[in-house]
Amino acid sequence: ELLRNALAAAQLSEVDEEKYEMRALEVLIYALFKSHAIDEVEECVGRYREAAKVVSDSKGGFCLEELNFLFYSARLHEARGRPQESAGDLLALLNLMRENEEAVQSLSLPIRELLKHAILHLKILDSDAGEEELRKLVAAELSKVRHV
Repeated sequence: ELLRNALAAAQLSEVDEEKYEMRALEVLIYALFKSHAIDEVEECVGRYREAAKVVSDSKGGFCLEELNFLFYSARLHEARGRPQESAGDLLALLNLMRENEEAVQSLSLPIRELLKHAILHLKILDSDAGEEELRKLVAAELSKVRHV
């Protein structure tokens, strides 16, 4: 019941801006991952993607929310037992960062945090069992993002 109410609250009316919906969804997605409610995460990630696309289009290009979506999608694929799709999302995230280096530097703190969360939460980046090449790519991008 509580989960249904939270999902309904995250879907704000059309007059509200997508950024408010995304903020609510970010908190909800985090809580759902923590409680292993993967089916509900999938629904929220899809809604987050739609809102992120609207924000990106309104800004005329790159936005941090696009990277967040790819991270959430990678976590979701991994939770569903699809490591190749997870790696694909992570590579897409890294490519998007490379294509938008100037914007990435202006958002260095949240992007550093996003990459740290990826290292912490994605098994494909685990130092013992993960993919070494992918781990090196993430580490290289993390080192490029200037410290604030």
